[in-house]
Amino acid sequence: MKVLKEKLLATLPNECTICDEIFDKKAPDALKTWQLVQEGKYIGLYCPFCWEHSKEGASLFLETKQ
Repeated sequence: MKVLKEKLLATLPNECTICDEIFDKKAPDALKTWQLVQEGKYIGLYCPFCWEHSKEGASLFLETKQ
């Protein structure tokens, strides 16, 4: 199981897709707090700060469309 986790971590980006904050692949809680979005071959990795702000922005956008 440890080898599988290491292989998965090796394929992830090294920083946040939006703000370039470094993703510490050795931090035990990193996978619990960062968000991973995969669409086809695209892999987006978002730090907690950017993910939260993205959700707020999406909510505001949807409210204006109603």
